[in-house]
Amino acid sequence: MNTASYPKKSKTGNALVIVVILVLFLLAAIFLYSKQSRFVAEALPTLPPVEARTNPEPTSGFTISVGIVDPGNKVTADEVSVSQPSYLYVIRNDSKEAVIGKSALLQTGDTKNVEILLSSSVKDGDVVFIRLVDQNGKAITNDSKQIVQVQKNVGHLMTHYASEY
Repeated sequence: MNTASYPKKSKTGNALVIVVILVLFLLAAIFLYSKQSRFVAEALPTLPPVEARTNPEPTSGFTISVGIVDPGNKVTADEVSVSQPSYLYVIRNDSKEAVIGKSALLQTGDTKNVEILLSSSVKDGDVVFIRLVDQNGKAITNDSKQIVQVQKNVGHLMTHYASEY
């Protein structure tokens, strides 16, 4: 009988080799995961706290809130906030942009229910601008140089869906 000189197989030796390989594999996986997490965390931008964020919209000390403009000889601004004495003009949106109404002088701060009597009546379908104007008659602009105004349709516009026809 011919005996070969192969080493004897040991169950404990094989188990030990398998455990060492698994531990090395686990350590390598943990190392790579931590590197990836650190890389991802460094790649993401950090946002400032919520209270430090600013609104990108133009701001100013002037606001106008106007509800529904009914047909007739009067327009009511629900609330107006101004940082300097100002007037509200009502301008008919036509080719001439004619001023058809002017409020009393509004003082600095908030004013509610500002009524503006019109020199000519408005009817359903008309479009008007309610614009803030300084004491010299110049349109007031916000920080991005846009005129502070509200565009309103006169009357109640009815909308229809295509499925109704």
